[in-house]
Amino acid sequence: MVIHTVASIKKDLAKENYGLLSNIKSEFEKESYIVLSSIYINSRTKIKYRCPYGHVHSIRWNKWQCGRRCLTCAIINNSGENNYNWKGGISCEPYCDIWLDKDFKK
Repeated sequence: MVIHTVASIKKDLAKENYGLLSNIKSEFEKESYIVLSSIYINSRTKIKYRCPYGHVHSIRWNKWQCGRRCLTCAIINNSGENNYNWKGGISCEPYCDIWLDKDFKK
Protein backbone atom coordinates (compact mmCIF):
# COMPACT_ATOMS: atom_id res chain seq x y z
CA MET A 1 0.00 0.00 0.00
CA VAL A 2 1.45 3.32 -1.10
CA ILE A 3 0.55 6.43 0.86
CA HIS A 4 0.73 9.69 -1.05
CA THR A 5 0.92 13.04 0.68
CA VAL A 6 -0.60 16.18 -0.78
CA ALA A 7 2.88 17.63 -1.24
CA SER A 8 4.10 14.59 -3.20
CA ILE A 9 1.01 14.64 -5.42
CA LYS A 10 1.47 18.36 -6.17
CA LYS A 11 5.13 17.76 -6.93
CA ASP A 12 4.27 14.96 -9.36
CA LEU A 13 1.63 17.11 -11.06
CA ALA A 14 4.08 19.98 -11.36
CA LYS A 15 6.57 17.66 -13.09
CA GLU A 16 3.88 16.43 -15.50
CA ASN A 17 2.82 19.97 -16.37
CA TYR A 18 6.34 21.40 -16.82
CA GLY A 19 5.95 21.32 -20.59
CA LEU A 20 2.68 23.19 -20.28
CA LEU A 21 4.41 25.85 -18.16
CA SER A 22 6.95 26.41 -20.92
CA ASN A 23 4.07 26.92 -23.37
CA ILE A 24 2.43 29.34 -20.96
CA LYS A 25 5.71 31.25 -20.59
CA SER A 26 5.99 31.62 -24.36
CA GLU A 27 2.42 33.01 -24.51
CA PHE A 28 3.24 35.55 -21.79
CA GLU A 29 6.48 36.52 -23.56
CA LYS A 30 4.55 37.31 -26.75
CA GLU A 31 3.12 40.30 -24.88
CA SER A 32 6.38 41.18 -23.05
CA TYR A 33 5.25 39.71 -19.73
CA ILE A 34 7.69 37.73 -17.59
CA VAL A 35 6.52 34.59 -15.76
CA LEU A 36 7.95 34.41 -12.25
CA SER A 37 6.33 31.10 -11.26
CA SER A 38 8.30 27.90 -11.59
CA ILE A 39 5.44 25.48 -10.86
CA TYR A 40 2.18 24.93 -12.71
CA ILE A 41 -0.17 22.23 -11.43
CA ASN A 42 -3.59 22.80 -12.99
CA SER A 43 -6.02 25.47 -14.17
CA ARG A 44 -6.58 26.65 -10.60
CA THR A 45 -2.90 27.43 -10.15
CA LYS A 46 -2.14 31.13 -10.13
CA ILE A 47 0.81 32.10 -12.28
CA LYS A 48 2.92 34.93 -10.87
CA TYR A 49 4.12 37.41 -13.50
CA ARG A 50 5.62 40.85 -14.10
CA CYS A 51 3.99 43.08 -16.69
CA PRO A 52 5.99 45.27 -19.11
CA TYR A 53 5.52 48.22 -16.69
CA GLY A 54 6.95 46.31 -13.72
CA HIS A 55 3.75 45.46 -11.84
CA VAL A 56 3.85 42.02 -10.18
CA HIS A 57 0.61 40.05 -9.94
CA SER A 58 -0.73 36.54 -10.37
CA ILE A 59 -3.39 35.21 -12.71
CA ARG A 60 -4.93 31.88 -13.62
CA TRP A 61 -4.13 30.55 -17.07
CA ASN A 62 -7.78 30.48 -18.15
CA LYS A 63 -8.21 34.17 -17.22
CA TRP A 64 -5.17 35.01 -19.35
CA GLN A 65 -6.70 33.09 -22.26
CA CYS A 66 -9.94 35.09 -21.83
CA GLY A 67 -7.98 38.31 -22.33
CA ARG A 68 -7.28 39.52 -18.81
CA ARG A 69 -3.91 41.06 -18.19
CA CYS A 70 -2.28 43.22 -15.49
CA LEU A 71 -4.79 44.40 -12.90
CA THR A 72 -2.84 47.56 -12.02
CA CYS A 73 -2.53 48.57 -15.68
CA ALA A 74 -6.27 47.98 -16.14
CA ILE A 75 -7.09 50.25 -13.21
CA ILE A 76 -4.71 52.96 -14.43
CA ASN A 77 -6.10 52.76 -17.96
CA ASN A 78 -9.67 53.05 -16.68
CA SER A 79 -9.21 55.95 -14.24
CA GLY A 80 -9.85 59.64 -14.61
CA GLU A 81 -10.20 60.85 -18.17
CA ASN A 82 -9.88 57.30 -19.50
CA ASN A 83 -13.07 56.18 -17.77
CA TYR A 84 -16.22 56.06 -19.89
CA ASN A 85 -18.14 57.87 -17.11
CA TRP A 86 -15.69 60.78 -16.95
CA LYS A 87 -17.54 64.08 -17.09
CA GLY A 88 -14.66 66.55 -17.06
CA GLY A 89 -13.90 66.49 -13.35
CA ILE A 90 -17.35 67.34 -12.01
CA SER A 91 -17.30 64.19 -9.90
CA CYS A 92 -15.00 65.99 -7.44
CA GLU A 93 -17.83 68.35 -6.41
CA PRO A 94 -19.76 67.36 -3.29
CA TYR A 95 -23.07 65.80 -4.23
CA CYS A 96 -24.51 66.02 -0.75
CA ASP A 97 -24.36 68.85 1.81
CA ILE A 98 -23.54 66.40 4.61
CA TRP A 99 -20.17 65.70 2.97
CA LEU A 100 -19.16 69.26 3.84
CA ASP A 101 -19.80 68.58 7.53
CA LYS A 102 -16.42 67.75 9.07
CA ASP A 103 -18.02 66.10 12.14
CA PHE A 104 -19.84 63.66 9.86
CA LYS A 105 -16.55 62.51 8.31
CA LYS A 106 -15.15 61.49 11.70
